[in-house]
Amino acid sequence: MAHEFTAAVLTISDSSSRGEREDVSGPAVAEALKQAKFAVTATRIVPDDKTAIEQALVEFSGKARLV
Repeated sequence: MAHEFTAAVLTISDSSSRGEREDVSGPAVAEALKQAKFAVTATRIVPDDKTAIEQALVEFSGKARLV
């Protein structure tokens, strides 16, 4: 059965993007979305940088209905 609802999870964290800290919020959000019957099509961690955030949002908007 194909999922009607799609979502992408973007975590914005300098320390997690550098690998200094585990991202626990992104996986938790992804799991909550899956429990709500969303297909999580993409996840990513980016630094708190305007360009990196913009690029990820533009990319994810083509992969999911909810970003």
